[in-house]
Amino acid sequence: MHYVLRKPLHKCGGAGEFGVTKRGGTFHLRRRVPARCKSVELRETVWISLHTDSDSAARSKADRAWSQKIEPWEARLSKANTAAHLHQEYQHPVSNGRRRHAS
Repeated sequence: MHYVLRKPLHKCGGAGEFGVTKRGGTFHLRRRVPARCKSVELRETVWISLHTDSDSAARSKADRAWSQKIEPWEARLSKANTAAHLHQEYQHPVSNGRRRHAS
């Protein structure tokens, strides 16, 4: 038997559905990958085992499990943004304040 327990969206989740589902006697968390993370995570949907058969334990573990799942994505996004920023600065160095005059 499969059933889904609905909760509000996680604050870090962006768009998508937050659901705790019991599959084969164990609860799992099912979430859509946030749009901003699509560049670092190719899957559309992520399933995370909560390693419990208890409804209350699953609900209490869900937020932490999602936070742990998106933490590396956020780190990769931060590194990618930093690298892009450094690349942009390298491509467009700040002028030394002098203006060039046409002759």
